[in-house]
Amino acid sequence: MDNYNQHRTDMFVPSLYLQKETSGWGKVGLGFEAGHEQISSSNLGRHDRQQQSLYLDDLLTLQEFWDLSLALRLDNFSDYQPAYTGSLAAKFRMNELAAVNLGVSRSLRIPSFTELYYSDATTLGNDALSPERAWNYQAGFEFKGERLSAGLTFFWRREEQMIDWVRRDASQKWQARNFTRDNVWGTECSLSQKINRCLSLDIHYTYTDKKIDEQGYLYKYGPSYARHLAGTVINFELPFGRQVIGLNYKKRPGRRGWFLLDAGLNFQLQPNAKVFLNVTNLLNVEYQDIAGIPASGRYLESGLRLEW
Repeated sequence: MDNYNQHRTDMFVPSLYLQKETSGWGKVGLGFEAGHEQISSSNLGRHDRQQQSLYLDDLLTLQEFWDLSLALRLDNFSDYQPAYTGSLAAKFRMNELAAVNLGVSRSLRIPSFTELYYSDATTLGNDALSPERAWNYQAGFEFKGERLSAGLTFFWRREEQMIDWVRRDASQKWQARNFTRDNVWGTECSLSQKINRCLSLDIHYTYTDKKIDEQGYLYKYGPSYARHLAGTVINFELPFGRQVIGLNYKKRPGRRGWFLLDAGLNFQLQPNAKVFLNVTNLLNVEYQDIAGIPASGRYLESGLRLEW
């Protein structure tokens, strides 16, 4: 009998969030989370992690032209040092239809149990990993009309201690390691057009370029980001329900891209009940989102949805 791994993961994240509209400070929110995650695995062993989080956010409108938003968060981990993250964003409304926005944020991701403890004949985890950290900056323009909406955003991200599975040569195992710094930049654009009462079109495209500090390592899965990501969604509002057809294109660096066709069909039985059928990868295209691992083929989901 072939050997196989068995894993059981349990996660509990109770949370409390309060929000109040104030006269001088805008809409202020305060929240708290207390998370507990544990795993019992034939490969990774038994581990658990606790996390307590406190976060504050605020949304303030100034003189009908400026929207300011602020978010601060403190995370206290049982296996890592406490960490602060947050964001600051500003939107200036040029008129009723157009606006310019700016934003900066700091994010964090702690290593997964797999990255820390997984081990097999070719792969080795690393229990000395540090959390990933990143500074994110963006600037954009948006237009929202009655029938036409469009947006354009430029972004830049400074990543630190990013985690990947690497090795120096073929004689070594693949191991999870932190890298010092990566620079990511790109642009996002979107367009939504309402053609008539029954038909509308949504288009989006994202270009991303990433300068990786490789440090002489070979990557197990190759670059983990999409350089080109595009999609088109056609919406049909018919008397018996909304129908959707979507076409998506994705291309990773150094690899061929692929197209996927999706569809969603809905039949409204009553005002609060409908039957749906969603199909992902309708043409059953063979592709590998992660190099060396074939992705799933055509996937169908159907059911009855009730709304009260």
